Amino acid sequence: FEHGMTRRDWDEIIEIKQVNRGRLSSFSLDKGRERRCKYIPKHSPWNMQSIQCDYAFPCATQNEIDENGAKTLIRNGVKGLFEGANLPTTLEAQRIIQQA
Repeated sequence: FEHGMTRRDWDEIIEIKQVNRGRLSSFSLDKGRERRCKYIPKHSPWNMQSIQCDYAFPCATQNEIDENGAKTLIRNGVKGLFEGANLPTTLEAQRIIQQA
Protein backbone atom coordinates (compact mmCIF):
# COMPACT_ATOMS: atom_id res chain seq x y z
CA PHE A 1 0.00 0.00 0.00
CA GLU A 2 1.97 2.93 -1.27
CA HIS A 3 -0.29 5.48 0.42
CA GLY A 4 -1.22 3.49 3.52
CA MET A 5 -3.84 0.86 4.21
CA THR A 6 -7.45 2.00 4.53
CA ARG A 7 -10.37 0.45 6.40
CA ARG A 8 -11.77 -0.55 2.99
CA ASP A 9 -8.52 -2.38 2.19
CA TRP A 10 -8.68 -4.20 5.54
CA ASP A 11 -12.32 -5.20 5.01
CA GLU A 12 -11.50 -6.58 1.55
CA ILE A 13 -8.57 -8.57 2.92
CA ILE A 14 -10.78 -10.06 5.63
CA GLU A 15 -13.34 -11.04 2.98
CA ILE A 16 -10.68 -12.66 0.78
CA LYS A 17 -9.02 -14.58 3.63
CA GLN A 18 -11.87 -15.44 5.99
CA VAL A 19 -14.97 -15.56 3.77
CA ASN A 20 -13.61 -16.71 0.41
CA ARG A 21 -10.58 -18.57 1.83
CA GLY A 22 -8.50 -17.02 -0.93
CA ARG A 23 -4.91 -15.89 -1.25
CA LEU A 24 -3.68 -12.35 -0.71
CA SER A 25 -2.30 -12.37 -4.25
CA SER A 26 -5.89 -12.00 -5.43
CA PHE A 27 -6.22 -8.70 -3.58
CA SER A 28 -4.20 -6.72 -6.11
CA LEU A 29 -5.41 -8.75 -9.09
CA ASP A 30 -9.21 -8.90 -8.68
CA LYS A 31 -11.09 -7.40 -11.59
CA GLY A 32 -12.93 -4.20 -10.84
CA ARG A 33 -10.60 -3.23 -8.02
CA GLU A 34 -8.37 -0.26 -8.50
CA ARG A 35 -4.75 -1.14 -7.84
CA ARG A 36 -3.92 0.20 -4.40
CA CYS A 37 -1.25 -2.35 -3.53
CA LYS A 38 1.41 -4.38 -5.21
CA TYR A 39 1.84 -8.15 -4.90
CA ILE A 40 5.28 -9.50 -5.78
CA PRO A 41 5.29 -13.30 -6.07
CA LYS A 42 8.17 -15.45 -4.82
CA HIS A 43 9.77 -12.64 -2.82
CA SER A 44 10.02 -12.11 0.88
CA PRO A 45 9.07 -8.56 1.86
CA TRP A 46 11.77 -8.66 4.53
CA ASN A 47 14.57 -8.97 1.94
CA MET A 48 13.39 -6.32 -0.50
CA GLN A 49 15.70 -3.31 -0.57
CA SER A 50 12.95 -0.93 -1.69
CA ILE A 51 10.52 -1.74 1.14
CA GLN A 52 10.64 0.68 4.03
CA CYS A 53 8.46 0.40 7.12
CA ASP A 54 8.39 1.71 10.65
CA TYR A 55 7.38 -1.63 12.17
CA ALA A 56 7.57 -5.24 10.98
CA PHE A 57 4.99 -7.86 11.97
CA PRO A 58 6.06 -11.30 10.70
CA CYS A 59 3.04 -13.51 11.34
CA ALA A 60 3.07 -16.31 8.78
CA THR A 61 5.56 -19.03 9.59
CA GLN A 62 8.77 -20.04 11.34
CA ASN A 63 12.08 -18.61 10.12
CA GLU A 64 10.35 -15.99 7.99
CA ILE A 65 13.00 -13.34 8.68
CA ASP A 66 16.56 -14.53 8.21
CA GLU A 67 19.91 -12.80 8.68
CA ASN A 68 19.64 -10.93 5.36
CA GLY A 69 16.09 -9.85 6.13
CA ALA A 70 17.11 -8.50 9.54
CA LYS A 71 19.97 -6.53 8.01
CA THR A 72 17.67 -5.12 5.33
CA LEU A 73 15.03 -4.07 7.87
CA ILE A 74 17.64 -2.32 10.00
CA ARG A 75 19.26 -0.65 6.98
CA ASN A 76 15.82 0.59 5.92
CA GLY A 77 15.17 2.16 9.32
CA VAL A 78 12.70 -0.21 11.00
CA LYS A 79 11.85 1.00 14.53
CA GLY A 80 10.50 -2.27 15.88
CA LEU A 81 9.84 -5.89 15.07
CA PHE A 82 6.88 -7.71 16.65
CA GLU A 83 6.65 -11.46 16.23
CA GLY A 84 3.08 -12.64 15.62
CA ALA A 85 3.93 -16.27 14.81
CA ASN A 86 5.86 -19.09 16.43
CA LEU A 87 9.51 -18.06 15.95
CA PRO A 88 9.22 -16.15 12.66
CA THR A 89 12.74 -14.80 13.14
CA THR A 90 15.80 -17.07 12.90
CA LEU A 91 18.34 -17.09 15.74
CA GLU A 92 20.88 -15.32 13.52
CA ALA A 93 18.36 -12.59 12.71
CA GLN A 94 17.46 -12.20 16.39
CA ARG A 95 21.12 -11.63 17.25
CA ILE A 96 21.46 -8.96 14.56
CA ILE A 97 18.31 -7.17 15.70
CA GLN A 98 19.37 -7.25 19.37
CA GLN A 99 22.73 -5.69 18.48
CA ALA A 100 21.16 -2.88 16.43
